[in-house]
Amino acid sequence: VDQSKEIIAGGTYLSGSDPAVVFAPGAAGSGTASGAAVDGPFMLEVAWPGGARTVVEGVRANRIYEIYESGAVAVAAPDQDAAGASMAMDADVMTIGLFGEAPVDHVHAENAYPDFSYQPLHPYRLSRLGPGMAWFDGDGDGVDELFVGGGAESGTVRLGWSGDRLAPVASGALSTSDGRDGAGIVGWWENGIARLAVARSSHERAPTPAGEGDAVTIYAFDGATPRRVGGIPAWDSSVGALAMADVDGDGLLDLFVGGRSERDRWPAPASSRLFLNRGEGRFEADESAARVLDRIGLVTGAVFTDLDGDARPELALAREWGTVVVLAREGQTWVDVSERWGVPTVAGWWNGVTAGDLDADGRMDLVVTNWGRNHLYASTSDAEHPTRIRYGDLDGDGDVQVIETYDGGTAAGEVPRRSFSMLWNEFPFIQDRVKTYEAFASSSVEEIFGGRLSETAVVEAAAFDHVVLFNREGRFDVQPLPDEAQRAPAFHVSVADVDGDGNEDVVLSQNFFAYQLETPRSDAGRGLLLRGDGTGALSAVDASVSGIRVWGEQRGGALGDVDRDGRLDWAVSQNGAATRLLKNVAGTPGLRVLLRGPATNPQGVGAQLRLETSSGPGPVREIHAGSGYWSMDSVVPVLAAPGESATLWVRWPDGRERRYPVPEGAAEVEVVFEGGESVDSGGAS
Repeated sequence: VDQSKEIIAGGTYLSGSDPAVVFAPGAAGSGTASGAAVDGPFMLEVAWPGGARTVVEGVRANRIYEIYESGAVAVAAPDQDAAGASMAMDADVMTIGLFGEAPVDHVHAENAYPDFSYQPLHPYRLSRLGPGMAWFDGDGDGVDELFVGGGAESGTVRLGWSGDRLAPVASGALSTSDGRDGAGIVGWWENGIARLAVARSSHERAPTPAGEGDAVTIYAFDGATPRRVGGIPAWDSSVGALAMADVDGDGLLDLFVGGRSERDRWPAPASSRLFLNRGEGRFEADESAARVLDRIGLVTGAVFTDLDGDARPELALAREWGTVVVLAREGQTWVDVSERWGVPTVAGWWNGVTAGDLDADGRMDLVVTNWGRNHLYASTSDAEHPTRIRYGDLDGDGDVQVIETYDGGTAAGEVPRRSFSMLWNEFPFIQDRVKTYEAFASSSVEEIFGGRLSETAVVEAAAFDHVVLFNREGRFDVQPLPDEAQRAPAFHVSVADVDGDGNEDVVLSQNFFAYQLETPRSDAGRGLLLRGDGTGALSAVDASVSGIRVWGEQRGGALGDVDRDGRLDWAVSQNGAATRLLKNVAGTPGLRVLLRGPATNPQGVGAQLRLETSSGPGPVREIHAGSGYWSMDSVVPVLAAPGESATLWVRWPDGRERRYPVPEGAAEVEVVFEGGESVDSGGAS
């Protein structure tokens, strides 16, 4: 029988254990007939905090062993095959890790806000949901900068690559705070001018009249310095996610703004908006989308993606206390096509959504993050017994109160999740119906609150797995992400080939700490790389191989080749903690593709790309402006190096398809929309 023990310092009540570890070899007769197992020999293995291991063979009972770390042997990774993963990475990756740490001179500043003073029974703090981030080349020098949202008392930060680190550069008007948290961020070029849109969460601001203040602030870059050039007026919903695509076919990128919540009325459904781009940074509301987006729910993530191959983008939305939603523009009207696509009808706490071709069949699949299985709510919920919140003005004071409930598995049926003392502090009237803790323990929520429940609305959730929705020619096949991913909540998700093997991988940001005091924090994640095999199967990569070790509350994330070495680097934001840049140091360098689209969309947002070689086509990569959770990956895709002369298939956002030759050994190609034949093999080796 294997035995294991961990040496800890403290961690128990006012106490600390002896660091000496004792193992029990077994009582006489418990082993072989001769009793030989009592004395051994045994094998002792020590896993040191730095990742090295010491193995001692021939260990015997009734002895003391002193083991020194100086004799330990570095071990690249645990046996990935035993964990269900196939890791055929090259020796460099296995030895030093795929990602290495690069310095970032930025710490997200989260201001204190008394969420629970306004909704005392809210399960978590809505003020701790950011920040988002974006890779975007704002000054046009060919190198992406990293833009990171700020707290309510700090502006958006712009970080530039200086050769060995990310450091602040001229932020201009971005650095000005208006008392609102920065949320989603997207950037785009239009007619020679770079522009940036920053969503403004109004959760921490007192309600203002409709149209007062910005829901989204628009900036333009005068050379290297951004200035405010306009804004989208606020409405009654605090906003979060942003995503862009040309939805009306005029060549300009239009803007979706996701409504995250209504201040102090959570979880009442919020309203989202779609704005049509009229040029020069001016946007006007798309009334054709208003019907489907009004009170659509608590939108957490958004991505525009072409699911059916008609060169017109659908809009996929992740929602808290709701299902994943797919919307399509049919004629001049937006409609909900979720049922048509077979989107699961079980509600969840969905966080982020992106699109990628995980099984290399040429169709966009969706990856949607959730809260995983390793938390209080998942352990007491399933499709037949969802976790619920009843909400409304139960005491007549005009405020929205919430009551968390679940199926208690007893004759009482639906019972409150929160304690008697917490409930009577918020609802003193319940003491007229339930006078003792014993009575409370055996009472249903109906018995506790009586007829006042008729004044409440209900939301529920039973799906907590992170999932992939595989696109099977018009219908989704839903598969959970690997078990390792389910151990923590995930927010941002990116899809790309990060190790350079030709298959699309998935990267997740994880963790959430800001629950109410009775709920333990969700901190089992360090960020996670899921390696794809090209068939749609994903396997979790141990941190000793991936190099991803981010311990805090990760939120936004973004993939981009910041140093232009042909490897995708991973930036991740943390709430109230340091921004991290994980430099890709051991992946196989790939092919950088520079799209040169028309003046109104020179980055080719909405385009799809695919390398075709003698062995067949690779996965399709789609260019997004806004995806995952409040974030934006670089619009410069890096595809797996073909190793031979190849053809690059591009379907431009207007539906025109072109094929461009890729010379053998090319490290970077530039493809131009007009002629369709210009290829620059700069950097070929």
